[in-house]
Amino acid sequence: MKILVCVKQVPDPEVDLELTPDGRVTPKRDSYVMNRLDEYAMEEAMRLKESMDGVQVEAVTVGPEEAEASLRRALAMGASNGIFIPVDEDRALTSFETASLIASAVKDKNYDLIMCGVMSEDEMAGAVGPMIAGILDLPWVTSAISLEKPADKNAVDVLREGEGGVQETIQLTLPALATIQSGTRQPRYPSLSNMMRANKQELEVVGPSGQSPSRPVDQILGAAPPKQKGQGVFLEGSTAEKARQLVSILKERALL
Repeated sequence: MKILVCVKQVPDPEVDLELTPDGRVTPKRDSYVMNRLDEYAMEEAMRLKESMDGVQVEAVTVGPEEAEASLRRALAMGASNGIFIPVDEDRALTSFETASLIASAVKDKNYDLIMCGVMSEDEMAGAVGPMIAGILDLPWVTSAISLEKPADKNAVDVLREGEGGVQETIQLTLPALATIQSGTRQPRYPSLSNMMRANKQELEVVGPSGQSPSRPVDQILGAAPPKQKGQGVFLEGSTAEKARQLVSILKERALL
């Protein structure tokens, strides 16, 4: 069984972002991490590998040179091969372009199961996985929290969580695609020896030339920071003084 996990480099959510005049997000160059939901996908892939014999797990990413770091983290978590699809640092890919690049790079590799995080933390679109499935004509399911492989069937049993926490199990005939959300299984932390090995491992580089659609079906027009919300007012003094201040504020705002 061959499994492919799609991973993405995203801005570190702990670091503030800036917007350029043309509306692009510009995090600091060294403030990137692997998308946390992709870490959950890697964990599920590794659990499948550990539950049966003959399972091979590989990882793929699309991005500038710095995106190699997230791919190498996937290698440190247990992937045996990393496929890197480089694109220019200044090029902002749409979800369809990303899905097209990945699908074109892996269509002849005969993967039984493709796994992605349910969405990326920066875009939060949840579109790349289903788009890959559509391009490759694969059955797919979203929001999975665990996967099991029946020994006697060419399929996977996918436990997914829907609206209101309702859980359902879906059996997908392979080859197939599943997007993974956070569940009870926490992603493993790579050992130091695995990280050192991953940093030295050669990546499989697949050039994007001729693979991207000539006309993207969507286009990023710009971005804007969130509007500042009203700030709270702290009342000081005795209880009576606080009460008078509150009444005064309510009258000023025509609420009394």
